Amino acid sequence: MNDVIIKDGAVFSRVEVERAETAAAGEDAPAKAADDGRGYAALMAMAEALPDPDTGEQPKAERTADKEEGAGAAEAGPEVDETHRRADYDPGPPAVSVPVAYPFTLDGVRVDRIDLRPPARGDVEAVVAGQISELELHARMSGRTVAELRALRWPDTETVTIAARHLAPEIGGR
Repeated sequence: MNDVIIKDGAVFSRVEVERAETAAAGEDAPAKAADDGRGYAALMAMAEALPDPDTGEQPKAERTADKEEGAGAAEAGPEVDETHRRADYDPGPPAVSVPVAYPFTLDGVRVDRIDLRPPARGDVEAVVAGQISELELHARMSGRTVAELRALRWPDTETVTIAARHLAPEIGGR
């Protein structure tokens, strides 16, 4: 099995990354990356962001950003692909419906059950990339707000979490 590297939610094989790093040393690498339809442009961008393997020195762009940040420039947060949020899924029964043992009303919304559907791929990628939390993933799977899920009593939180994890793929560290 090949080693894989996950960078900003994208998955690359170690071989592809090594090829991109090797190609980055060549003068015509940007032209090859732009012409190649296999995603090498993304690999090239990733390779350029890696520290120098010999010296450990950070890339020039990252050093410049660090200086600007120190000068008071605001750092932009990670981008989350919102494509799935525009998706209009066909209505249907939820994959799992969890009755809430301790129902409540929050901001005029009654919470007495949490209906869960499988997550969108983009949401799973966002969790892997550290762009959203597991709680935000569960909110997206349920169509509920994070505030509504935070308001659940602990026994309900555990039940919803177990059900949501059953529907989502294995995500490292949980």
